Amino acid sequence: LLCALVWIFAPIPEISAAVCSEYDYEISSNADLEAIAAEQCNEVAGKLRLEFSDGDDYDNVDALLGITTVGGNLEINAGHEFDLSGLRNITSVGGSLFVFHDKLRSLEGLHNIESVGQTIHISRNNALRDLDGLRGVTEAGGDILIDYNPSLVDIDGLRNLTHIGTLQIGRCDYCTAGVGYGGGAITILDNDNLRHIDGLEGITAALV
Repeated sequence: LLCALVWIFAPIPEISAAVCSEYDYEISSNADLEAIAAEQCNEVAGKLRLEFSDGDDYDNVDALLGITTVGGNLEINAGHEFDLSGLRNITSVGGSLFVFHDKLRSLEGLHNIESVGQTIHISRNNALRDLDGLRGVTEAGGDILIDYNPSLVDIDGLRNLTHIGTLQIGRCDYCTAGVGYGGGAITILDNDNLRHIDGLEGITAALV
């Protein structure tokens, strides 16, 4: 009986995250999606890059639903329209978040990301109208660059940010470098369609 009680009240061991077998993943085909899904892993230790072109025959990345953590960069670079909801279980990006997507209309699918260790760069998304998919992010360890998104009318998706490096919103025609502005400056320029800047009220500190 004593042995049984000891077994019943023994602490339950923690189940560790299943780290994917490769350090970096470049996803550019259905075969790539199927391969990472077959691993049934939830943590990419390095970079996860999605790169799709016009003519690709799929419209979602649901094969990535098991991924919860990206230790390096999360990069989305595409000319082919697809649904980002397959990324909705990712909560943490240790490196930078890059989104360059000519036909992307929404960042939904990224909405559960709470922290980005380095830069957030949302650029050259011609159809993107808002940043609501970033509403889960509270802290970025580097700069936030929102540039060359000509249809952008609303930045309220940044409303939960409290700590940032530099924030720059605009076409960035006068930039001399992509990142590394530092100093906590906020620059908003050359946004023909931006109606308001609601969404910046929560920023209380710069990471310098």
